[in-house]
Amino acid sequence: MATKFNARRLIYVVRRLKESPIQFLIRKIWILFGKKIAFLPKSPLLSLFQYIVTYRLVKHSKKLNDLDLTIGAFSAESELKIVNLKNEVENGTYQCLGYGSVDIIGENTFHTDCIHGYTWPNKHFSKIDFVCSDIKADVKIPWEKSRLQWLLVLTSYHSSHGSLREYKTEVLKHIFRWKKQNEFLMGVNWCSSMEVAVRAINIVLIYRLLLPHLTNTEKSKILESIAQHKIYLYLFPEISDIPGNHYLATEVGAFITGTLINKSEKQLAKRMLHLNKVFAQQFNSDGMHIEFAPMYHRLCLDFVLVSYLFAAEQKVPLQELEKIEGTIKKAVEALKVVSSENGKIAIFGDNDSGQILWFGQDARDASLYVKGKNKEKVLTSCCLLKEFYFYSFPDALTNIESLITMLNKEKTERYSAYPFHTINAGSFKLITRVGKLGLGERGAHDHDDNLSYWVFDEDDDVIIEQGCAPYTLSVEEREACISSSAHNVITPRKGERFNLVDGSIFKTVRGAKVSTIVSQSDSAIHGRMTIENYSHERIFSSCEQTLVINERVKGEKQHLDSYIYIYSRAVKVEPCGKFSFTSLKGKEYFLDFGSVEDKNIEILDSYYFPNYGETESIIVLKSLFNFGTPRLELKISKA
Repeated sequence: MATKFNARRLIYVVRRLKESPIQFLIRKIWILFGKKIAFLPKSPLLSLFQYIVTYRLVKHSKKLNDLDLTIGAFSAESELKIVNLKNEVENGTYQCLGYGSVDIIGENTFHTDCIHGYTWPNKHFSKIDFVCSDIKADVKIPWEKSRLQWLLVLTSYHSSHGSLREYKTEVLKHIFRWKKQNEFLMGVNWCSSMEVAVRAINIVLIYRLLLPHLTNTEKSKILESIAQHKIYLYLFPEISDIPGNHYLATEVGAFITGTLINKSEKQLAKRMLHLNKVFAQQFNSDGMHIEFAPMYHRLCLDFVLVSYLFAAEQKVPLQELEKIEGTIKKAVEALKVVSSENGKIAIFGDNDSGQILWFGQDARDASLYVKGKNKEKVLTSCCLLKEFYFYSFPDALTNIESLITMLNKEKTERYSAYPFHTINAGSFKLITRVGKLGLGERGAHDHDDNLSYWVFDEDDDVIIEQGCAPYTLSVEEREACISSSAHNVITPRKGERFNLVDGSIFKTVRGAKVSTIVSQSDSAIHGRMTIENYSHERIFSSCEQTLVINERVKGEKQHLDSYIYIYSRAVKVEPCGKFSFTSLKGKEYFLDFGSVEDKNIEILDSYYFPNYGETESIIVLKSLFNFGTPRLELKISKA
């Protein structure tokens, strides 16, 4: 990844070199050699590579005509949604990550953050500073536009309405316009193999729908673009000594682009064996993704699901398919731990609202995998995505549906998926984070949120956190959001529990103190952590319809701040240490602080990020915690 080089970054690079295995360093040097020397645009070696891969795709591409890839009629609810999405695309705009509508048809639009008015230069991707930390701009806006998810929506609509033959030219115009603005390896949209992979998956799905209506020339042009994406994923993957979600995306993109080429059963078996090794590395034995960020867990589960849907069409060995089903099973069980009853995800750590395919679903909606008991309250934003999958991969999706239905009918309920742990009190569900940092303690997508918690009332947010600010828009805001005071924790008075350290691109919480479980049952969680001058124990328990949180602090005498982020815009002070509030969903709750005097609690305006580029006003209660108070008890109940 290209960023501005400085002394602090040099220190970081040296540290990473010391801790990285030699095999990883050799591969990293080889990739760098390819970027800078061997595979520059129009180099003989790259030209030869392009010719071979394109030739194989065009001359040996699979015959998909025996598959019925036409999208059928959507349900009434999904039809209304796809019509609205289609109309917006035809008007030249697209909803982007909570920022609102962005332009997708203007000149140079795919290189431009049109919200903040910045355009990245059109030069070789290795020479581009896509972070632009000294400029207010967000590279995820041109990246999101260039995933071409909006074009899959348009193609699916016309396939469903039997008008794709007539509108084929419009779809092709968009593909070739993107290709013209983004010559191979030139520009900001070739900076990340994850972005290349997601775009490649969408182009492959668009190609499958268009195929019955394409001329040989049109077919060859699309396959040439797919070949470029396949080459990039092979030559310039994002790797690390502990690979994360970007590596997973790269491997899945490479697999899916490869499904267009006829392969022997032996070749397929070898490829699936490798893919299952990748999945085994990415998900722990309890099913939680290794980066310990629930929103990324859902995204990585999506990558596994899409891989399964494509693999089921191939002559893949049954045991390899069953291994993917096993990965999905464990990952869904872990997802249930960090979600509400019907699949609304709690935002711990980073959240970029990422999707592989986007049919209007909310990034926090995991109802594709998590099914609640009350059908009247089931989340519905995934309905259109699910129907697209059904029409595109009917047999495979039926198998997955049966698996997920079985999981959600199981009577045994899990209360942990490390490092997340839960308790229930009536309709309340509390989720807390107690444990090590993710990605082998690198903490790439972690926040300083150990012992923090999130509270749902059924599927409604009650106690939340500040969430995740856009990664590159404001360095200061990004750092504030990952620091301890943006979470429901106790911090040193007017300070933070940990000073952030330099990471590969941003500052991170690597090295922050973490908590451990002292004891746990289905109705109580006791966690403990030790910071420089004090130790903090937090005991979560349930008492009928009430959640109870006990704090115990020991150490040198000093004042501490305690934060509670409330999903409300107004809090009312009641007698005897009580506060009442109405959530943004209209429900009323009490917070009972017991022994704490009212004068020690401040009611402050704050905000949080429900989506990557979206903010919402909320309230934070900030209380002064004295060592003279040996114990603080907080009760959360319905009014």
